[in-house]
Amino acid sequence: MLAGPEPPPAQTPAAAHRAPAVDLGHHVEDVGNVGTDETVAQGIRYAADNGAKILNMSIGRPGDAGSAPAVEDAIRYAVGKGCFVAIAGGNAFEDGNQLEVYAEIASRVDGAVSVAATDRNRRRAFYSTTGSWVELAAPGGSAVGF
Repeated sequence: MLAGPEPPPAQTPAAAHRAPAVDLGHHVEDVGNVGTDETVAQGIRYAADNGAKILNMSIGRPGDAGSAPAVEDAIRYAVGKGCFVAIAGGNAFEDGNQLEVYAEIASRVDGAVSVAATDRNRRRAFYSTTGSWVELAAPGGSAVGF
């Protein structure tokens, strides 16, 4: 998960990638790159409390809708502090297209968006999860390169 402060107003969207970012992986993941809902929620709150305005959550887990209330509360908290939250829509299409719990939260929270991946031909990337919770698609990686 990456988070960073809002870029200065003089920056254009093309230059926004230069805004400082903080990798919160060490805040939210335990040994083996596995985090719990509680550690993810703590990372979101940490980012919001420390000046982040944009949170990129390229993390997720399968499960039932509504099964991560701590994360949902933290996302609502961050949005309430002025953050924009982008959440990966999921990469499990070929593994049964499971619901991505964190991505599904975005469908209920204004100020958060769930993002799927497209390939170089502007079609759904072969791995990109689909579902009613996906709100936006953007270029992603593919087996043939991007």
